Amino acid sequence: MIFLQPLLLALGVLIGVPFIIHLLGERKYQALSFSSLKFLREIEHDSLQKLQLRQWLILLSRALWISMLVLALAQPFLSKGEGSLEPGILILDKSFSTRIDKNFLSGEKTLTGNFPRWDVIVYNERANPDSLREEIRLNIERNKRETPNIILLSDFQKNVQNEEIIEIIKAHTTRVFGISLEKNKENFALSRLRLIDESIHLEDMKSIEIQLSQNDQTPIPPAIDINLNGTQIGRAGINEEGYGYFHFTVPENDHIPCFARCTEDEYPEDNIRYLVINNKTKTKILCVNETNEINYYIKALQAMDRVSPTMIIPQKLTSVDIDQFDMIWFSNLYFLSPNTMRAIKDFSTNKPVLITTGKQIVHPNGWEMITGDLVPIKQQEAYFRIKKISGVTGNEDLRIKRYYQSSRKSEHIIWALASKDPLLMETEKNIYLILSPFHFDWNEMGLSPYFTRAISGLIAKMLDVQELSYDIGETIPIKEPFSAVIAPTGENYQVKDEFTHTGTPGFYTIENSKGRTSVAVNIPGNECIQDQIENENIYMLEWEGENIADIEKQIKGRNSQTLFYILSLLFIVFEMLLLRKGERTK
Repeated sequence: MIFLQPLLLALGVLIGVPFIIHLLGERKYQALSFSSLKFLREIEHDSLQKLQLRQWLILLSRALWISMLVLALAQPFLSKGEGSLEPGILILDKSFSTRIDKNFLSGEKTLTGNFPRWDVIVYNERANPDSLREEIRLNIERNKRETPNIILLSDFQKNVQNEEIIEIIKAHTTRVFGISLEKNKENFALSRLRLIDESIHLEDMKSIEIQLSQNDQTPIPPAIDINLNGTQIGRAGINEEGYGYFHFTVPENDHIPCFARCTEDEYPEDNIRYLVINNKTKTKILCVNETNEINYYIKALQAMDRVSPTMIIPQKLTSVDIDQFDMIWFSNLYFLSPNTMRAIKDFSTNKPVLITTGKQIVHPNGWEMITGDLVPIKQQEAYFRIKKISGVTGNEDLRIKRYYQSSRKSEHIIWALASKDPLLMETEKNIYLILSPFHFDWNEMGLSPYFTRAISGLIAKMLDVQELSYDIGETIPIKEPFSAVIAPTGENYQVKDEFTHTGTPGFYTIENSKGRTSVAVNIPGNECIQDQIENENIYMLEWEGENIADIEKQIKGRNSQTLFYILSLLFIVFEMLLLRKGERTK
């Protein structure tokens, strides 16, 4: 609006130039005496009118092509734009796949530098949806915007965090602009590398499964290099579906660092997958539960590679040799015979027993000495938040809808609610009590990787075993105080109880008085190549990451510069035709 009046003034002056020249340039005729008016009378009256009309058309076309040229140089927009450029909210995807992309980082810097008055909100694969929702809501209220402009800069990978942020944004505004800076080169991504239980008829060998993700530009599956203990030991072929297998001889050491890489990738940062192979047997867990019970923790156990859960109903417990298992997990306070209770008590002298309160408790059934008196807390619409969980940071807290309060007091509280009420505690040596049936709504934290990670950390704590695989950004618990942690980049950290600097994929070495252990830290699975998310609810802007004017034009409206250039050319051609015809008439 600031430059509109000068532009209109300049346009008016330029359009008036042809008219001024036309008026000033009219010929002054001098009267001459003729002996005869014979030839003048032969000129028809309508021919003179046509000549005068042609002169006015020439004048008009000249004024029009000048005005069209001025408008084209002003780079105008159509009157119907998708929005205005009032300050709004910039939401930036800071997941690992964007943090390692130089093109994305450059575009992010350009965008934030040219929209200094816009508020910036960032999210990544560890972001909490509730926190994002609240941050956006408060931002809108603070700036008193009913329908604010929101620009989402993301690679729009089809993963959980992008789907969640789009859902949150659409709940607050109808004007969402998306900018997608995608990878445009050959990009392979190893989305999975895991040890599998496959019978290959050789006891001294193991097998790993490899899963490869590809984009449309890489139709031929490549081979994958396999490295064991720092040495390349072979290549694994990949089939058309992106899967491959590799068999190898097991070294004598317990923890075997292994990684796989595709050497034909033009984005090498995201195609390496790390794995620390535990040469020991899997952890055997006996899960006691009724067949009609749905337990999220069992789903979590089944998702763990190093855990072997066995399900059994309470009535069959006496027919099983419980000593062959590493731990026992009860889904409820089932009625057990005195002999069975004594056997469980003897089992707990050396191995852990975990008890979970069920959804409905009729009577403690002889568990009173362990659980105390249990009082159910009425289920609420809001979720109870679990804050104190090893390996899960504060902004990724789990949530439950139901729990119990116990009269049993314990100083060994492992999990606690935000209200400081205990949720998981060690009531006796090697006997643990969870005061919640883990009742979640569908799509809540019961099915999330955070819940699986929390259960995995709990098992590691009870069995005193070291977790060997993590994702970037996750916390590694340290069992031996004042251990040394060496990162893949070479930094050496002295850590008391937990290690939080896991921002780089690779092998982390933990050294203490008990020895030396390696753990693998990987890119989250949803950061590998996936299909682009459906974004029909977002107005996608075309941007190469450099010229910010391209974004401004598309938000204000579509650029009509080309149209005015064409109109200007047409009026110039029309004027030339009129002039040429006028010459022939003379």
